[in-house]
Amino acid sequence: MKIVSFIIFILFIGILIKQVHNLKELIIPTRKSAYEIVEMIIGVAIFSGITYAYKSQWYHYLFFVVVVAAFIAICFNHGISSRGFLSQYFYFKKKDTDKIIDILKEHGKELDFGELY
Repeated sequence: MKIVSFIIFILFIGILIKQVHNLKELIIPTRKSAYEIVEMIIGVAIFSGITYAYKSQWYHYLFFVVVVAAFIAICFNHGISSRGFLSQYFYFKKKDTDKIIDILKEHGKELDFGELY
């Protein structure tokens, strides 16, 4: 395995470890819609196709496993944890969520959410 490939592999392992750690912290995970699950399956299929088409060394399969595991962990890594709302890569802190709740209480009827609900 070349040094660049090894460094990239270690970075993907780091991403996977961080995502699994965030998954363990979730108190209330968000539900995934059928559309999001289909998107995830299509993403895994694309990763599979790329791996199959461009593999030339044994470690490409290892990359595939780590990347797909990180991709799936990222997809399920949304919800509420003890530190606040977890959305993809960052937390909304408690003081931020309090501000959001105050704004919604004051102006909730004036806000137009369109077709969200």
